[in-house]
Amino acid sequence: MATKLVPQTSGLALTPTVNSNPDATGVYIVPSEVGARYVVARWVNTGGGAITVTLDDPTSASPVSAATFNPDVTVSVPATTGVRTQVVDTQRFTDPSTGRVNWTFSGAMTGSVELYAVV
Repeated sequence: MATKLVPQTSGLALTPTVNSNPDATGVYIVPSEVGARYVVARWVNTGGGAITVTLDDPTSASPVSAATFNPDVTVSVPATTGVRTQVVDTQRFTDPSTGRVNWTFSGAMTGSVELYAVV
């Protein structure tokens, strides 16, 4: 899966980073570069169809193969004016093999992803 780095900035208690029109490959952050345990993600969908955003929990084999228990977290972002917010504990969702927290999308999303490091 190809992913795009969502760069983080620093200085304020809540520091925004915006990624416009993410594609289905997703976005990721590197918590060690962010310097914050918690991240607030805000998904804004201005497209014509709903988008499912999946926050990958690295303890599952993959987002689709954990049949009885899937610790991944999904958020459905409605079409046209959909806005959803998610608080993420980076200690739980960091993949130890890559050091990243990963989100994937059910398709290309028209809109934006805003990430805030809670420092």
